[in-house]
Amino acid sequence: MASFYFKMKNDSGFTLVEMMIAIAIIGVLAAVTVPNFKKYQAKSKVVEAKMQLASAYTAEKGFYQLFDMYATCLDYMGFDPTNEIDRRHFAIGFPNFQANIDPGFYNSAVGERMVASECPRDLVDTPGSSVFLAGKAVGSAVMNTLADFQAAVPVTSNDISMAGPVVPDDVQSGLGTQSDNDSQTFVIAAAGYIDSQNLTPDVSALWSIDQDKKIKNHRPGY
Repeated sequence: MASFYFKMKNDSGFTLVEMMIAIAIIGVLAAVTVPNFKKYQAKSKVVEAKMQLASAYTAEKGFYQLFDMYATCLDYMGFDPTNEIDRRHFAIGFPNFQANIDPGFYNSAVGERMVASECPRDLVDTPGSSVFLAGKAVGSAVMNTLADFQAAVPVTSNDISMAGPVVPDDVQSGLGTQSDNDSQTFVIAAAGYIDSQNLTPDVSALWSIDQDKKIKNHRPGY
């Protein structure tokens, strides 16, 4: 009985040139995909900022329904993400806006059983009241101090002047005086580190939301 066998024409494996070409192709693909992947990761963290701002907005609107004014006492309103600090890249709140609510509106709210000691007329920008700091780091950086948050959202006069290379527009004053319809306004900011190449306050990611539920991105942070 005849036997048959096949022999590969070339069983010597890859040549050095072929391996070098393959490595070069892998290098090119990595150079293209790794930055895009990092960008995707950074973008995914932005969802956190939007969700926090939406929750703070809801708290402000609920407070308004009760007392016919906005304020900065986010914890008193029911917005308090302190328990989630280890999972948050973004600090959120009123970092150093000048809040000076009209006495008439404020006293009226107190008459409606708002607790003055829990919601002061002037801004108290202490963590756990009007500001909630972050606890999750990117690299070695985390937005976990009031000083960093204030530096990320610097205030010049009554406006927040956006520092950093990207300045598409400004955020207006954080809280209006509530004295009339035009001054019944608020702007809440969220700032955080979401990319390993942008780890200083002036280039951190910065978002805001106002009384009309307009969410703005002032710095991408990546």
